[in-house]
Amino acid sequence: MTELEGVTLEDALRHPTWVMGSKITIDSATLMNKCLELIEACYLFDVPESAIEIATHPQSIIHSMVTYHDGSTIAQMSNPSMEVPIANALGEGNRLPIQFTDLDFSSMNLTFGPIPEGREMIFEMAREVCRKKGNLGAIFNAANEVAVKAFQEKQITFLNIYEVVSRTFHHFTGSNISTMEDVFEYDQQARIQAEKVIKSLN
Repeated sequence: MTELEGVTLEDALRHPTWVMGSKITIDSATLMNKCLELIEACYLFDVPESAIEIATHPQSIIHSMVTYHDGSTIAQMSNPSMEVPIANALGEGNRLPIQFTDLDFSSMNLTFGPIPEGREMIFEMAREVCRKKGNLGAIFNAANEVAVKAFQEKQITFLNIYEVVSRTFHHFTGSNISTMEDVFEYDQQARIQAEKVIKSLN
């Protein structure tokens, strides 16, 4: 993690392949986006977190892969553009014809890697969210949103984002939720706690 000590806001917003909003770009830099995608996959496809493997992929060409019972793996590939998932959502299952750049398979060099050393703790929290469910997802997400905003406003460092999320997340115990009001309540409680952690860092 020592190589992250000097990461500035400008560094975090300089994504090598994607052009996105500032919040998700910072999430990409911290790898929090991978954590949120893990949680999304568990909920959307009703699979246990233990069945999902996380890998880094610098080229941002393969967005997901599914391995079937017969050992075959199918990949979803496209150039890094948010137009593709947005069109997919708007099409509600139908493929909408949009303008896109063809993938150049003849010159393609795809690489994958493990989670960088030192960042495992955020994925452990995300997996705990998937296993225990309840209020933990709202807390995890709210803590990250508050931390990212503080980083954008230069109140905390890049590394502090991890500390704010971790300390806020572990401040709470898992609890069931039954209404949307419960979600909003835990979201608010997490934001208040995250702000307290930020103040303790300054």
